[in-house]
Amino acid sequence: MNTLDDKEEGFIKLIQDNINLSERKISEINYEKSDLWRIEYYQRLIDNLMKMKESVIAKKFPRPSSGFSPGVTNIGVTRYLGEWCDDEDVIEIARKLEAFYREKY
Repeated sequence: MNTLDDKEEGFIKLIQDNINLSERKISEINYEKSDLWRIEYYQRLIDNLMKMKESVIAKKFPRPSSGFSPGVTNIGVTRYLGEWCDDEDVIEIARKLEAFYREKY
């Protein structure tokens, strides 16, 4: 089993925080037909974050601090949210995740 370093554990914690908040937001949605699309979008976000988390645990997620640059300045979470999300809490925690990735991971 691979042991995770402090940066990996910090990144995983932020990923999980994003997942937890998204799951909470789904539970708060009014299940009217007009809001069902939000559930689908949050679920897609959760699915992608889970894949990201699994990749970090497997040590397959690119690390800018290792000298390998994926050629992007962020991991795309805020970009995805910018298309549909107007919840400042969700956007802010996604910004924290992306900042950690750029600056510490």
